[in-house]
Amino acid sequence: MANASNGPVRSPGGEETGSKISGLPQSQVTSEQDACTVTWGFTLDQLYKMATAFFKEHEGKAFHISYEDKVNLVAYTLQVTHGKYNPERCKPLGYLDVVGRDRRQAWISLGDTDRETAMKKFIELLNLKCPLFRPFVEAHKADMEEKERKRRLIQEALNRQTYHQFKAYAEQQFPGNPEQPVVTNGGDADTKGEEGDSSGDEESTEEGGQVMPSIATASMWTRKDIKEFKEGIRKEGSNGILKVGHGEVVTVRVPTHPNGNCLFWEFATDSYDLGFGIYFEWTAEPGNQMSVHVSESEEEDEEEEEERSGEGGDVEKGSQGDPHNLAQQSSMSLVIPVFRRDCHEEVYAGSHLYPGQGVYLLKFDNSYSLWRSKTLYYRVYYTR
Repeated sequence: MANASNGPVRSPGGEETGSKISGLPQSQVTSEQDACTVTWGFTLDQLYKMATAFFKEHEGKAFHISYEDKVNLVAYTLQVTHGKYNPERCKPLGYLDVVGRDRRQAWISLGDTDRETAMKKFIELLNLKCPLFRPFVEAHKADMEEKERKRRLIQEALNRQTYHQFKAYAEQQFPGNPEQPVVTNGGDADTKGEEGDSSGDEESTEEGGQVMPSIATASMWTRKDIKEFKEGIRKEGSNGILKVGHGEVVTVRVPTHPNGNCLFWEFATDSYDLGFGIYFEWTAEPGNQMSVHVSESEEEDEEEEEERSGEGGDVEKGSQGDPHNLAQQSSMSLVIPVFRRDCHEEVYAGSHLYPGQGVYLLKFDNSYSLWRSKTLYYRVYYTR
């Protein structure tokens, strides 16, 4: 067995590992990073993390290496983690700690070797002594590429599904004028209000310049009985339960009722928060059927909205566009701006006095979430 009196532990090639390896200039470090990406498909940092994890998990099980090689590998990891050996920062070793002395001597022999070189040497030595390492990296790379391929396919399928859903909705709602929903419904479904004050004392304007009547300020409150509320929605059937996919905006269209004068709403979610806001669409013929419209927020629409408003939105607010631009384009008034609500912790409820005939657009906004879908429980009703 090697011990401290044997001097520096030698590398597999027979050369001493240490002062003969000098630090690399920054340009060479960069080229090594690029070369690692070309050769392995990962950056040097990524590959080193994979190599150390592979070594810790499989050494002594899937493969075996010599004592000397293992000492050198450990020395490289110490150099990467702590840099050059500094006796003032290291605890003294025990008299009988022969293995510890060998590892420390190998670490001392690395001298001023820079971090990137130490990582590179670790990977080279492990790859040389363990034929299983390269297949492990290649399998990991193939798995990542396959996951990315599936993600792209799912995203493309969702995009196509969203378009067909919108097209079917447009043909149903506007059989004589298929271009109409592209402006009114398609536009509002992908546009959310920015954070701001309630629009209770403001007026909305049509494109033609007609001034819309002012609307009352909405009331909102929360309740703690979220478990009982969701259980009650489940018992009422599936109509009050919606799944809001990642990146989607669900718009529930609720026409005003001829016998009502106030709209009430309640909603909650499982596990995660959700964006929520309300618009009011002025129309003389609101109809009498509620409907649900699902749209996917697209970057092109958001960029166009930012160009019109001159300001970028905060993705954490769950809203990108300017609500007043939306009102001007579609004869709509902003009732409640879209904010992210902690509706996974409390039941969110509210009410609003009818401003006139029209359709309420309750927007449940999950466009800020790239991966998580949200389960929504909601109830909407009117009073006289």
